[in-house]
Amino acid sequence: MSVVGCLVTIGGAILRPVCDCVFAPVRHQLEYLFSYKDKIENLENRCVELDEKINMIQSATERAKNKGNAIMGHVQDWQQKAIAEFGKANHFLRPAPDHTRARCSCRWPLPNLALRRRLSKEAKEKAEEIERLISKADAFGDNISFRPVVKLSFEQKDFEKFETREETLSEMMEALRNPEVRMIGLCGLGGMGKTMLVKEVARLAEEGNLFSKQILTVVSQNPNIKQIQIEIADQLGLELKEDTEIIGAERLTERLNNGEKILIILDDVWKDQLDNTDLSKVGIRFKDDNKECKIILTSRDRHACRAMGADEKTTFEIKSLTHEEAANLFKKIVGDIKLEFESLATEVIREFESLATEVIGECGGLPLAIVTTASALQINKSLSFWRNALLGLKRFPAESEIYGKIHRSFKTSFDALGDEAKSLLLICSAHDEDENVSLEVLTGYVRVLDLFEYVYTLKEASDRVESLVNNLKAYSLLSDGNYRRTVKVHDVIRDVAISIASELEKNPMYCFRESVRFEDCLKRENFKELYAISVPVGGGFNDDQLPERLACRRLKLLMLRTIGGLEITDRFFEQTKELKALRLDVKGGKKLASSFRLLQNLKALHLRIWKGGDVDIAIIGELKKLLILDLSDSEDLVALPKEIGNLSRLQLLNLNDCGELKVIEPNVISRLVLLEELYMEGVGEINASLVSDVKDLRKLRVLHIKIPDRINKSVAGQQSQG
Repeated sequence: MSVVGCLVTIGGAILRPVCDCVFAPVRHQLEYLFSYKDKIENLENRCVELDEKINMIQSATERAKNKGNAIMGHVQDWQQKAIAEFGKANHFLRPAPDHTRARCSCRWPLPNLALRRRLSKEAKEKAEEIERLISKADAFGDNISFRPVVKLSFEQKDFEKFETREETLSEMMEALRNPEVRMIGLCGLGGMGKTMLVKEVARLAEEGNLFSKQILTVVSQNPNIKQIQIEIADQLGLELKEDTEIIGAERLTERLNNGEKILIILDDVWKDQLDNTDLSKVGIRFKDDNKECKIILTSRDRHACRAMGADEKTTFEIKSLTHEEAANLFKKIVGDIKLEFESLATEVIREFESLATEVIGECGGLPLAIVTTASALQINKSLSFWRNALLGLKRFPAESEIYGKIHRSFKTSFDALGDEAKSLLLICSAHDEDENVSLEVLTGYVRVLDLFEYVYTLKEASDRVESLVNNLKAYSLLSDGNYRRTVKVHDVIRDVAISIASELEKNPMYCFRESVRFEDCLKRENFKELYAISVPVGGGFNDDQLPERLACRRLKLLMLRTIGGLEITDRFFEQTKELKALRLDVKGGKKLASSFRLLQNLKALHLRIWKGGDVDIAIIGELKKLLILDLSDSEDLVALPKEIGNLSRLQLLNLNDCGELKVIEPNVISRLVLLEELYMEGVGEINASLVSDVKDLRKLRVLHIKIPDRINKSVAGQQSQG
């Protein structure tokens, strides 16, 4: 190589990096100037993609929330950031003087180069940030939510420490600490306070860090294995809703044997309804070396605890209160008689004290009996009422010595109620054992059954129901449910209420627990005169046990509920034309009975369609007197047909949690001109035309609906153009 060639080679090697350092930044700046339009278009395209991702993630999170899941923190952070970046980018892209000047200056035919470079650079940076957000969203996959652990509180403001219970409480805590004890039983009569005592045990165990988790579930007289599995799983942070019972049991077993110390409380176990074998079906199985987990059972029957596997030595009995304890509980509710009646004559005060002593004696040391009776006496502090109360306690017929005392004490409170409160309590008792009864459902029943005088709208009925519910709570006949605006009836009170309802001369009501009894009653002549029939979901009924025609010509209320739904024959309603309220579970994929159209007096229909296929509900549109239509929780309801729009008197429509509902015919909702309440949370799809229909409802006062942002924008755009 020549000298000149060597110099050229060496000079090139030296100058190339120098040129790169000098000219690369210049090249980048020139790129911003000459690719301004491309970068703006790229940002616009990225914004469209991000908007689609935002809507997709929003839909996925809504579905997860409808299933009771909680959204992952990083997904919530992404949503907030994505919406913010989308807003900034849209603001940047909107027509503005800066973009005009970047294309062409006002004074010169050339664009403003400095501004053009800055906007081009900013568009590139925003597009890159949006691309990063889109990549993060793609990486989420199905990992956007989790099943939150349901943590129960075992604090009890009404818990009373009685000396008769302290020994039992101490022995149960000692058994919990014993590594050789796996199962503990607590037995006693209904209303004796078993549930409150085991909750106190759980509270003390939690306070002493004996277990990492304390789980409580109610078994009840008609146990639902699947429901028990779900309640336990929720408190463990598992999701089992989509699993079969067998798979759910295996997953629960695996979870309970992972080395964690867990206390499981099975409340209200009944003999012959659940045994040790059924525990395995639930998934409560412990390995031989698992001595960390324990079970507590409560039951009215000691033999039920033994059948479940509890040892005789660790099965405890909750005893009645002593007279002194009962008197103190009575005094806490009613007050000190001498102070309460100090303005009265001495002999009158003595009579009140004498009556109180006798009433306490008649309650037999049963906390529920004392609380219900004392609550009634506290509200009605007249001598005549107290005398009548005592007389009622003494004379009410008893099936057995002790249970009769509970029944008599309840009857005293029941007799003190007005007719409307009695009717409301009986309607509550017609529901399932331990069911959370919605105030909205109660409002519908009393409205259509004309149980209240001078009530003409749902709002008026709702106000009256809330007032009466508060009164019934004051009598300790109702308690708060597990969810907002729900109530529960204690199972003992429910038993007595059902007994009273069946013996009423006017408007008798029957609540059946066993299918055999239901079939027997169908053969009786007086069955045809019933006012109301309730078949609870746990009754174990099937299609074969229902008659071809239900011959009850005076029937006003019918509640037929069962897991999986029923297939009703076409002639079933031919002799129930006076029916005003119907609650019915039907099988998916089956047509509704043609005799539905005969129910021309029906005013309230609570229809649940179970999984199995879509059901054509167009026939409901022929029920012109319908005021309330509740289709909530219908798993396979796909379409709301145009015939529903014919229900011109409808005041309430509930479509909550109809997850497959995607077709609502146009103008159906807007034709329901008297609609006062509309519930549409958790439906399959909401479109702009539906939202517009809702806006036309002039009498609507309650609306529960989740409208996607894109629909809001669409409706707003239509309104601005109009």
